[in-house]
Amino acid sequence: VSHYDKARAIAERLLRADAGNEVAKLDMARAVSRHAMAIAATRPAESLALLERSQALILATSPDNHTGLEERISYLTGAVPA
Repeated sequence: VSHYDKARAIAERLLRADAGNEVAKLDMARAVSRHAMAIAATRPAESLALLERSQALILATSPDNHTGLEERISYLTGAVPA
């Protein structure tokens, strides 16, 4: 889990440096969601909060950003059982 903390810290610094940078938002969303999945079994409440933060970051991207749209679709379809 420590490597997820490091990835999140890097992504947070990049996002703070340029809050409008959509790549930084998506990098942060990915780092947060991966951390959330790593702790889901042992810390479900924290995991849920991280997943909600990730979703908020993804939703903050422009609809013209195709990567952001793909992330939204992936997030939503990943929650649907096959």
